[in-house]
Amino acid sequence: MSALVALLLSTPVAALVPWTTAWHRAGERARTRVALLMRDDVDGGSNRRSRARLALRRLVRSRGNEDEHGPPQAPAAEPASAETPAVGDVGAAATPEVSQLEMQISELTASLAGGFKDAQTVYAVQDLLFRRFRAKYVGRALSAGYLSDESTDAKAELLTAFIEGNVTAIRRSIASGETWDFVFPPAPYAADGSRVMQLEGRCRSPLALLVRPDEGNLVRLLPGVSQAERLALIEEALSSGAADANYPRWYWSSPGAHACFEGDVEALSLLHRFGLNLEQKVEWLLQPSPSFTYAHAAAFNGNANVLTFMRQRARLLDAKSRFEYRWRTAQYLFLVGAAFANSLDLRAGGADPAVVASSPVFVVSTLALLGSWQACLVAGEGGLGAGHVRHASNGATPVGPSSFRWSRRGLAAHFGSAWNVLDAGHLLAILALPPLHFLPQQPADAGALEASRVHASAYAVAQSLPGLLQLSFAVRGLEYASLFRSLGTLAPPQRSPPFLSPPLMQLRSPPGPLLVTVRGMLVDITRFGGLYAFVLIGFANAFFVLFALSGESLDYGGYPRILQEQLLWLLSSVDRSLLDGLTGQLHATGDVLFWGYIVLSYFVLLNLLIAVFNSTFEKVQRQAFNEWLFLRMATMLDFEARVAQPPRGGQQNEPARWLDAYYGELEDTSNSRSVELGVGGAPSSSSRGRSI
Repeated sequence: MSALVALLLSTPVAALVPWTTAWHRAGERARTRVALLMRDDVDGGSNRRSRARLALRRLVRSRGNEDEHGPPQAPAAEPASAETPAVGDVGAAATPEVSQLEMQISELTASLAGGFKDAQTVYAVQDLLFRRFRAKYVGRALSAGYLSDESTDAKAELLTAFIEGNVTAIRRSIASGETWDFVFPPAPYAADGSRVMQLEGRCRSPLALLVRPDEGNLVRLLPGVSQAERLALIEEALSSGAADANYPRWYWSSPGAHACFEGDVEALSLLHRFGLNLEQKVEWLLQPSPSFTYAHAAAFNGNANVLTFMRQRARLLDAKSRFEYRWRTAQYLFLVGAAFANSLDLRAGGADPAVVASSPVFVVSTLALLGSWQACLVAGEGGLGAGHVRHASNGATPVGPSSFRWSRRGLAAHFGSAWNVLDAGHLLAILALPPLHFLPQQPADAGALEASRVHASAYAVAQSLPGLLQLSFAVRGLEYASLFRSLGTLAPPQRSPPFLSPPLMQLRSPPGPLLVTVRGMLVDITRFGGLYAFVLIGFANAFFVLFALSGESLDYGGYPRILQEQLLWLLSSVDRSLLDGLTGQLHATGDVLFWGYIVLSYFVLLNLLIAVFNSTFEKVQRQAFNEWLFLRMATMLDFEARVAQPPRGGQQNEPARWLDAYYGELEDTSNSRSVELGVGGAPSSSSRGRSI
């Protein structure tokens, strides 16, 4: 079994999904073999169980002494272990207390080879793991009060509410503004050695108990509370700010870890919605440092549904992070247009001072921050531009496995999209603009011919690049406009104003389906351009050969002039002056080529393009609304991921109110207009009123 766990810990997350079921079956077979070995080796099994019972009795005695006289002292002869691997930037040394606790944990877990079946032993192991974690990290890598074991009346009342399933008392605790960022201390032992179950909080936070109240052989918490009501309590605790989805860090018994152990995708989705970092690692059992991921926790119990959810959310987060830095790129593109428009040749006396000259620190620091991928690629909260806030607070969180994101396959997948290539070009161009705009109009060494050529080329780029960037951003804006496929449905008027005629009412319709149609036509233009390029270049070569055979130095403008005239002929601007320099048979051949090009390009290809447009329009219009509904759902998920966590006190913030309004309008629109794809992509009339 240990070999299987070691293999799991060394397996990449992406490889866990298809092998989860097989791994789970292998684990069952391994546990069966262990049980058979224990049954065959009766003496050995009896000795192991005896040692476990002895260790448990020793733990009970030590806990009883601790309740009366404080924590037990470590033996004086116990040597200090070597330092464990560092966590973050702070290392955690294994003290004698940690070594003693690890020895006790090893003795207890020796009896759990056949599974976690003895509830009292499981409680004891959880107590020891809690004490080991506190001794190892609290006051070192974590603050002194981060994981307090202090027991108060408020904590006892809340724990009693969990044990009795008193939903009213739990909601009262949430509404009171009390923080839930604490862990219930280990339950004490009575004089007879029995555990005081009225104070058994399993060394977990209240949020972790909400996420996993029923854990097999342990006493069930929240009796009589339904699944829907439990999820509602989780959402209330998170939305009010009473609980942090990531508390406690590195601790194995965290809410996210228990959701993965249990396979509760709904609870995990709620935690993730309120900021749970799916990539964090926890310290499992006696690991020297936090290296047990949530994916390992899900695969440990064979929960393939959690692994599938995490893989899908990683894709959405990756797309969402790219969405955020694109908007940051948009801001900087406008900054370039405003700050550097008059910044060429800043050393000239008549040049107007630009933003970069009046506020160089702001511009340079902002552009430097833009180059930080950690600031851009974040699964941040707070909406657009949250990456800079998170980076400034040293809380930036990269999305997606970094090993894959920067691998050859990851980069190939990223730059497989033309939009991502365009965005990368924008980022590089913005970083190149400041040095280009400080170029003088004339080089310092005007006598060097090669230096003059290089300088002239660089100066030409500096002059034209800002304008080209604005044009490329306008092209990028076509994809940004797809955002309004959803905003167009927000707050539709119940009654149309009487002064709006039907044509004007069409302007109020959502532009989403129209954008789908435009994108389909742009694809047709690209294909048509590939076909037309062969015709254009073929006739251009023919005209070029005629001018070369004339034997005279004709001033016809060269090959670029031929291409320019051909494009003008396609647009009905026919001018035969290009052929005036040809004489005799060459002129006659030129006339034949001219009329052949006109017939083939203008009457055949251009009309073919119009026919293709009509076909595309009809085809896309039949499916545009269905495609738009799918894209609208993607935008809804993006809005959901960008909702900031409200402040403590339960007051709803502006993004959350916006999202609530959006969901309300989305539900109304979906109930009245949702469709399903029928045969051939046509909407099915039987799906009216069905929500997506």
